[in-house]
Amino acid sequence: MNKYKLEVNRFFDAAHDLPDSENLVTKQCANLHGHTYLAKVFIESERLEDGMVVDFKKVKQVIDKLDHQYIGYKENLFGFSETFPPTAENIAQWISAMIKDKLGFIAEVWICEGYKGQETLSWAKYTPEIE
Repeated sequence: MNKYKLEVNRFFDAAHDLPDSENLVTKQCANLHGHTYLAKVFIESERLEDGMVVDFKKVKQVIDKLDHQYIGYKENLFGFSETFPPTAENIAQWISAMIKDKLGFIAEVWICEGYKGQETLSWAKYTPEIE
């Protein structure tokens, strides 16, 4: 059986704040601040529809919902909360869940927070369980 693999890379800018805790080393992150994020989305499929796994634009539109938005936990606009704060790990999980909900695909998502070039990349990766 053929297996197709899709990778979509998308930058977005967003503001957030994190709940202060003993695990938060950079205490300034409890204040409102912003980042340029780089999202990488990976989707696999054994089938094509109209010659595609899914139109790249549909995946980008999911990520773009976060672009130039406040995604902090205080207003709960995207489902983030004090118990599900907008960390890179949880943003990756949120994007994966939205892709499943809106497009019907299981997606692995990587998030780089504070993108400043290839040499300084740090990634949070979310791989959902396959049901």
